[in-house]
Amino acid sequence: GSTGQPKAVLLEHRGFVNMVRHHINLFGVDPSDRLLQFYAHSFDSSLFEVFVSLLSGARLVMVAQDTINDPEKLSAYVVAQQVTTLTLPPVYLSTLNRVHLTGVRRFISAGDHCRVEDALRLAGTSDYYNSYGPTETSVCVTHYKVDPQRQYGSRIPVGKPISGTSIYLLDDRLQPVPEGVVGEICVGGVSLARGYLNRESLTAERFVPSPFKTGERLYLTGDVGVWLPDGNLEVIGRKDTQVKIRGYRVELGEIESVLDQHPLVEASAVVASEDETGHKRLIAYVTGTAEHAGSIDVADLKSLLRS
Repeated sequence: GSTGQPKAVLLEHRGFVNMVRHHINLFGVDPSDRLLQFYAHSFDSSLFEVFVSLLSGARLVMVAQDTINDPEKLSAYVVAQQVTTLTLPPVYLSTLNRVHLTGVRRFISAGDHCRVEDALRLAGTSDYYNSYGPTETSVCVTHYKVDPQRQYGSRIPVGKPISGTSIYLLDDRLQPVPEGVVGEICVGGVSLARGYLNRESLTAERFVPSPFKTGERLYLTGDVGVWLPDGNLEVIGRKDTQVKIRGYRVELGEIESVLDQHPLVEASAVVASEDETGHKRLIAYVTGTAEHAGSIDVADLKSLLRS
C-alpha cells in the first residue's frame, strides 16, 4: 500500500518458499543466528524475517514499537539480544549507532535507495546486502553484496536475480534494451503472484504473457533500471516519473541523482513545467546543507549535469 491505495496480492507458497530458501543459503543462516523482526506484520518484509528464521532454526527477536521509535534504544537492544541479522530501510539504518553494532554479521537494506556512504561503512565490518523486489514477486527477487573496496557512483546496485527468477529490462514494446539504457524492470519465473484479488483488469495489465518463454508470465513492475557492465542491475526510479520533452523520454530521477552528487547539495527535486504555449522545460530545485545553503553556484550545477 505504498501508494496509499492498498491491494490484495495473491502469492503462491512455492514462490515464497523459493525466496526464503535462496536467502537462507545465500546468507548462511543457521540456528546460531538471531534475526530482529523490525517490520510490522502488515508489511511484506516481516514475512522474510519470520520465515528465514523459522526455516533455518534461527531465533526471531521481537521488539516493541517504542524501542523502534528511538534509534539509540534499538541499537542498545540489538546488542543486548545479540542480534546477528538486521533488515532495515536505508533511512532508518542511517540513524543507528553503528559503533556498537559489532555483533551484527549481516545488514540487509531494501525498499528504497541505500546511501552509498552508509553501505560502504557497514560493508567494512559486516556483510551488507542491497535487495530489491515488489510484493507481487514474493518480497525479494535480487540481491547485491557491497564491496567496501569498490568505488560506486550515486547508487548501490541491487544485483542479480535469485534462483528460479528472471529479470528483464524492456521498452514499451516489451523488447529488451541494451546495456546502459533505461528500461522497465520486468520479472518472470516462480516468484510471481497469481495476481490481484478481485482486480482482473489490473492483473491483466501488470501480469502479461512472456514474449521470451512459452507459458511464462512477466510482472511489469513500473520500476525502471539499467544493466551495468558487470551484469548487475541498478534501479533508477519509477516509470511514471518519466517525462517526454521535445520527443525525448527523460527520467527525472536520473537528473536528481546527478545533482545529489554535488558536495553542497543535500537534496534535489526535478519537475517538468509547461508554459502557456504548451512547451515543457525541466526545473530543478535544490537544498543545501545549513552551512552552505547560500553558496551553491548554479553554473557549477549546470556544468555537473552537462558532464
